[in-house]
Amino acid sequence: MAARKQPLTPEDFLAWEQQQAERHEFVGGKVRLMVGGTIGHNDITDNIHAALRTRLSGTPRRARTIQTRVKAVDESYVYPDVLVSCTPRRPDELFIDDPVLVVEVLSPSTANYDQTEKRWVYQTIPSLQQLVYVAPDEAKLELVTREPDGSWRSIFVTGLDADLPLASLDLTIPLAEIYADTAVATG
Repeated sequence: MAARKQPLTPEDFLAWEQQQAERHEFVGGKVRLMVGGTIGHNDITDNIHAALRTRLSGTPRRARTIQTRVKAVDESYVYPDVLVSCTPRRPDELFIDDPVLVVEVLSPSTANYDQTEKRWVYQTIPSLQQLVYVAPDEAKLELVTREPDGSWRSIFVTGLDADLPLASLDLTIPLAEIYADTAVATG
């Protein structure tokens, strides 16, 4: 990274990142390389995306994966593992600025960043109603919901027999489906 010219503005970052082979996030004026996930991380991400895509089929809401960049109010750019937005998009758009749901599957190397700096970025997005942080090694997740007064409330959902209630989308997803065919489900 030291040999690379670091972008200084959000516009510079977007232009620079489009020329890169890897994905990068831009938070607080700093560039962060996005590393690849483990097979378990990817399996959980795929399960969540598939569950949302199936349930949202035929509606204007669309589930998208980690290849979709999100722009926050402060012009930070991040890549959630899964997001849902309700606005139709042109194929040439570079980012989404109005997600209603964001999901992050945690990993040991990025959990602190995801749950602090990145969380603060997400919570500035006016359209965002819910954040979900998914543990990769046990059936456990944190559901963070924006309250009517603008504050945020967290609840923890645990166990393969529990459901993830997504009020922002008026649906639920069983944790057994989120962790299907993973090491968590097979014990």
